[in-house]
Amino acid sequence: MELNVNKQALATNDVIFDNIAEQSVECDIMLPDYCPDIVKIIKCEVVCGITDSQVMGDKVNIEGVAEIKIIYLAEPSSGSNENMEIRNVEYKMPYIKNCDLKTQPEKSIVTINTKTDYINCRAISKRRVEVRGAVSHKVQVISCCKADVVSDIQGMGIQLKKNILDVTVCKEQVFSNFTVKEELEIEGTKPQIGVIIFHKCCAMVTDYKVISGKIVTKGELYVKILYCSGENSNNLECAEYTVPISQIMDAPGTDDECICQVVYQMISCDVQPKTDSSGEARIFELQAQIRAEALVHKREQMSLSTDCYCTNFESENTCKNVSMITLCSTVKEMISAKNTINLDVTVQQVLMGWSEIEDLMVKYSENKPEVTFRLTNNLLFVDNEFNIQFVSNTFEETHTFDVVVPENEHIIFVPKLIPINTMCNITGNQSVEVKTEICAVGCMYTIIKRNVISDVQVFEEKPKINDKSCALTIYYADKNESIWDIAKGYNTSIDAVFSENGLEDDILPERRMLLIPMM
Repeated sequence: MELNVNKQALATNDVIFDNIAEQSVECDIMLPDYCPDIVKIIKCEVVCGITDSQVMGDKVNIEGVAEIKIIYLAEPSSGSNENMEIRNVEYKMPYIKNCDLKTQPEKSIVTINTKTDYINCRAISKRRVEVRGAVSHKVQVISCCKADVVSDIQGMGIQLKKNILDVTVCKEQVFSNFTVKEELEIEGTKPQIGVIIFHKCCAMVTDYKVISGKIVTKGELYVKILYCSGENSNNLECAEYTVPISQIMDAPGTDDECICQVVYQMISCDVQPKTDSSGEARIFELQAQIRAEALVHKREQMSLSTDCYCTNFESENTCKNVSMITLCSTVKEMISAKNTINLDVTVQQVLMGWSEIEDLMVKYSENKPEVTFRLTNNLLFVDNEFNIQFVSNTFEETHTFDVVVPENEHIIFVPKLIPINTMCNITGNQSVEVKTEICAVGCMYTIIKRNVISDVQVFEEKPKINDKSCALTIYYADKNESIWDIAKGYNTSIDAVFSENGLEDDILPERRMLLIPMM
């Protein structure tokens, strides 16, 4: 009988890069003519937004923008008896970062988390600022390849051991950069806009739907703006807005049975004052650059051939080790972190509060993922002498996700933590309670490693000599013994052993006697 070998292209994965890529931040910033001279720098912040990330050959190329925001104090513009004014200057620094990979993948999944390592900012003169620092990119690249493996063999007395796996694999990673333009009006009771001091923007996906190879996403853009009025440079106001946003992403081959993880990531944000029909500056002109990212997963059934022998002839198997990544769970949870900042001065008014996250670490406790991170709360406030001050407080926070991790499995889980809102409440003369709402999103994967058959060779010139003196032999099997191993040891048909003994599972639940048909 002819030997028929059927093969399949098995989707395999491997983590080919998991490291930190550091990017230096170095620039000299000259104040625009309309900005007053610097007296004191009170805060310098660098936030990185990724505009593009792709694997080209054996390198991963990262393109981003470092958005530098400097808040400083200036001499009052009218009269020496007033307190110093608060002002700001912004600068955007585009950059490109390349990382070498250990192999050249056919297809890949790239995840990047960024954080600021350090930043030094000093005034070289009243009109010039020197910024030196570094940001880190936690980069993980997973290759998506195909391996030809044996799915079925028939003929020549071949016995094939199969392992059927129900898996959920990542089929596609898609990106879409888009721009949100919005005009935001201030409340009628508030004075018109003079100078914008500081602003923070973040975006969160609230829903998505797959329609005919496209992913329709919906979300919200959270905007917080600190500004002073046109009449009084020290009359500071904080305005907050929630802007509905949406984006359609092309995802060929995606259908409503796919499981998607969709996130928004801020690239940059710009806010400028604009006059309304009456000629007053009562509108914020917002332009936000956002990157939408989707990981598309699909359920598949894989048939893996893990062992093989021939009852009629000597044979030889060629095997290869393969690695596959299957989705355990998509995670989206809100984390609420609360902390009290104690000060050495009396707080008259909190102007604005915002939060930053860094040093994220994941471990597993009692079969659940646990994330530990450093949360920095930043406050701009007015003291009892009406001086504007800045303070930051960093503390460690731990959150346990409400998902179960499979035991004895290798897990990949790199969540993104996005601070959505920071609320401040003065609880005493010298203390402020800060509550931060954080959106945590991510995909949790299990790595499956198997040794599978990629080819089989049967040597017809080397027939096996089987003992045919009896039709059946008796074997006393132990508990947890494998029927496959027993049949292989006797060089007989695995199906015949199952049929003769009325068995259903390969592993015996108890010690028992078996009848072994002899070929």
